[in-house]
Amino acid sequence: MRTAVAFFATLAIVALLIGPQPALSEDVITIIAMGQVGPKDCPLHTWFSALPDIDYILVVTKQDVKVMSVEEMRRWIRIYLPRNREELVSKYDQYIFIDSWLTDWDTSMPVLTSKQVEDIKWSVGEGGMPIYATGIWSSETTMVNEILASTMEEYYPVDLTGPRQMDSKYVYKVRLSRNPDLPPVLTAFLTLGIEKFQGQWVGQLYPKEGTTIWGTLYDTNIPNPPPDGWPWLVSWKVGTKQTLFWVAADDMEVKWWYGFYNPPTQNPYGVDILCNIIYYSLGKPLAEDILMLHDLRRRFLEFNDRKAVSIGLIEFAERFKANTGPLWRDMEAANTLQKQANEAYLIHEFSQSQEYISQGEEALIKVGQRALKLKDAALLWVYVIEWLAVTAVSMIAGTVLWTLMIKRRLYREVAATRTKGFR
Repeated sequence: MRTAVAFFATLAIVALLIGPQPALSEDVITIIAMGQVGPKDCPLHTWFSALPDIDYILVVTKQDVKVMSVEEMRRWIRIYLPRNREELVSKYDQYIFIDSWLTDWDTSMPVLTSKQVEDIKWSVGEGGMPIYATGIWSSETTMVNEILASTMEEYYPVDLTGPRQMDSKYVYKVRLSRNPDLPPVLTAFLTLGIEKFQGQWVGQLYPKEGTTIWGTLYDTNIPNPPPDGWPWLVSWKVGTKQTLFWVAADDMEVKWWYGFYNPPTQNPYGVDILCNIIYYSLGKPLAEDILMLHDLRRRFLEFNDRKAVSIGLIEFAERFKANTGPLWRDMEAANTLQKQANEAYLIHEFSQSQEYISQGEEALIKVGQRALKLKDAALLWVYVIEWLAVTAVSMIAGTVLWTLMIKRRLYREVAATRTKGFR
């Protein structure tokens, strides 16, 4: 239980470090991310925590970096997952399933109840909540078996009974569909080199009849490809609401998207591609200027990283009783500029958002520089005291050594005695 508390405490601390988030509005998309979505296993937390128009919860049901038992996961799911289907639809807009979301990977035990699965299915087909799913692993895994055994299987746009092996030995690149009837969800990135990025760790997909194939794999060593190549991303519409359900052949943490386990990624647009998929799924307009949005999102991400470093330096200086009050006030000013950048982003005033984030970056750089000086000043006295202590010990030891071994003032020669023998 302690590990689970520590895990979610870490999430809370990170959220505090990230700073002000805008109040939820119609422009903010709310997402439930389930499966292998821990901050150390998946980029979603890093990406979404910096985006003004995304609010999210992480429902961990698979762990590579294991911090919770199955019972602990079930408990957190009960706490964080809405209790009924109506609440799901009223609070959230979309699902993202990363890897195994129905069962624990290690023990093969289910982590969701049958009611929770039914509520999720209803919220998709009848409630209109789209799904983006990744990491459909090997066909013999419990993950696939549990999906096949559940009522959710009919919603999946791929046939999960086909032989499938998702493996790190498989490399690939992505070729997008040139179907003119498809909206520019992905083709908007063609001129940015989306088809040149090298990927690793992928598997086979078997699209069901009636699905849309958005891209296929090429330059891949997956054996026995179909005539048109192995699909990379497929979708179709399900339920009475005709809700989009996507399935990808790769996973979110792999090299093509992010590069947790095979860094560095060649693709700087992972978060932008995912956002386009989300926008289209929810019927929102696609970005007209991808490069401007990419630049803003990159700067939001870097701002969070710089702020976390600066806060760490200030807190470090505080441990040595340094006066950090002025720095916290400067940090609050940087937070205000970040909030203004977020608000401008939400109303699509992207140029104004760039101005605010530029001012925030300058303010944060100054805070970081002052925090470094304060840290150095605090450590100076530590170094001086350590130097004085070492010097004093050395002087004392040297004096004693000189007295005892060189001048030998404390030594007295013992007179030699000879025992006279008896005659």
